[in-house]
Amino acid sequence: MKKLAVLLFCASALVAAKGNDELKDFIGKFAGLLKTADHATMVDAEMVHFPLRLKGTLDDSPEIKITEKQFPKVLPKIANQPSGMNPKNFKQTEKDYVSSQVVRGALPTDAGEGTVRLGNLVFGKKSKKWKLVMVYTSDELIAEFSKKKK
Repeated sequence: MKKLAVLLFCASALVAAKGNDELKDFIGKFAGLLKTADHATMVDAEMVHFPLRLKGTLDDSPEIKITEKQFPKVLPKIANQPSGMNPKNFKQTEKDYVSSQVVRGALPTDAGEGTVRLGNLVFGKKSKKWKLVMVYTSDELIAEFSKKKK
């Protein structure tokens, strides 16, 4: 019985390590593309799930969905928004925060419901691939893109 428990533990550890390597590889590539706001490569590599959800900063903030067509205009704004993650540098952008975490080797943290979060970016597996599924952003950005939909 003890041998079976050890085997199961080792097998689950191997699966987790493989999953972490896959996520680490994805985040490294994603961070580089976010740094340059390379929307075309992100779309071609299927790194973003559409419609992409944008959610305001509070629980009762509005949420909108961004189409692939709107994504080229939204991505630079997301990349350059203040991350709010560095108390010593409130001007640190989302792209700089994500890059700094990749350099440190930090993986996104569990965000529940099969998703992980790095800064204001939420990733989930869709069709067995990691993808950006939601971004926390300012209510002003949501309002700006809500008006463009009308």
